[in-house]
Amino acid sequence: MSKPMDVIHDSYVFEFIGCSEDKPMIESKLERDLVQQIEKFLLDWVVGLYLLALGSVQQLIIYIIMWTWFSIL
Repeated sequence: MSKPMDVIHDSYVFEFIGCSEDKPMIESKLERDLVQQIEKFLLDWVVGLYLLALGSVQQLIIYIIMWTWFSIL
């Protein structure tokens, strides 16, 4: 910290998009990379929710089959 303003200066870390702090970045490339990362995150999140719901449905089907099987015997 060479200046008092450095204490309150917000720094941004964009390592997750492959950007190094040493070289400047073009705003359009930064925007495109950020949107791609957000899309990837949301897609992974939705797929995870889908698999969780699918697993719950499969468990419900198994419970129903077991209940009907054992109630018949």
